[in-house]
Amino acid sequence: MESRFWELAEALENDERLRDERRGRGRRPRLADIIVIAVCAATCGSDGWVEVEMFGLAKEEWFRKHLKLAHGIPSHDTFGRVFSQIDSTELMGSLNRWIGSSGILGEGDVIAVDGKTVRRSHDGPSGTKALHLVSAWATEQHLVLAQQAVDDKSNEINAIPEVLELLDLDQKVITIDAKGAQTTIAAQIVECGGDYVLALKDNHPTLHKEVRSWFSRVGNPDYPSLAHETHRRVEKGHGRIETRRVETILTKERLSAECHHESHRLDRRCIDALPIPLFL
Repeated sequence: MESRFWELAEALENDERLRDERRGRGRRPRLADIIVIAVCAATCGSDGWVEVEMFGLAKEEWFRKHLKLAHGIPSHDTFGRVFSQIDSTELMGSLNRWIGSSGILGEGDVIAVDGKTVRRSHDGPSGTKALHLVSAWATEQHLVLAQQAVDDKSNEINAIPEVLELLDLDQKVITIDAKGAQTTIAAQIVECGGDYVLALKDNHPTLHKEVRSWFSRVGNPDYPSLAHETHRRVEKGHGRIETRRVETILTKERLSAECHHESHRLDRRCIDALPIPLFL
């Protein structure tokens, strides 16, 4: 894994979509070196550019084995100036393209997209609102792949497609809560070669009601073709015991006309093809 990480510097240097806004002699040190050192420092807990520089100096011998560093470890002022000029969307996209090509994520890996409010990020006296982020989390690798700040929870729907654009979705499973159960979001995932698990609640009342009715048929002899599986897992942590139960069915029935209209072809592969996997 370590050897693959050092391929990041080469990937960043060869990525034409990541622009270096510096001019002339200001383009020293190499942009890729600056980013790699900053990523390593942040991963190890460095807070602020002074600490990033100190980390680089402390590990300079190690960095020189893998980076060019023709001009030594950059100063904290250089780190701050360079990152203030980098387009964060371009950088995030470049990092995710490297992750997609490095083999860190494999076929069938799960990426959870969710919105969370950062604790204690608001400031009442100054009127600063709490920071709300929509993040993409690689569940197996424990890795944040992308983040997008939004004004509040009501804007999550607009931010989710932007986060998905930064990811390599091919052969990945994307999970999103009920707010993400939108036709455009589902279509975006499918077009990029991914699969999805979308939560279904009362924001799609007719479809929600019909899916629940399918699960109520489990064990009914009138529906022998209804394949059913249950998975149960008990977890202990944070001072409590949690029992998680997942039920799945494969139904050969099509959605009713009313539900089909509500789902608006949420995924043609599931609606027009059989069987349909459902989870509870």
